[in-house]
Amino acid sequence: MQEFVGRKWQPIIVYHLLEEGPMGFSALKDGVDEISSKMLSESLDDLEAAGLVDRTLLSDRPVRVEYALTDRGQSLEPLITEMINWGAEHDVASDTDGTEQDGETAIAVGGE
Repeated sequence: MQEFVGRKWQPIIVYHLLEEGPMGFSALKDGVDEISSKMLSESLDDLEAAGLVDRTLLSDRPVRVEYALTDRGQSLEPLITEMINWGAEHDVASDTDGTEQDGETAIAVGGE
């Protein structure tokens, strides 16, 4: 569990899959601010290996895959919710200039 929580991108990816449901690679890449394709791919591989995400091949040509949370991944919803609540309570969703940031900031605060 520490490997999951201590990583910057994995909780954010799980957050997006909880919010949006199954997503393709490109949709995840577009939804997760500032993540590189390489880091997204590695993070998804790690989440799949941990049994948190399922990867489904939708077509061979062109290659299209979809990522969805497993039951085990879905069980992280209370943890993700608490991370967001903690971030809101401790005002980590505000940038240093006071502008509001999205929910990813609250999740990523411990993983940078």
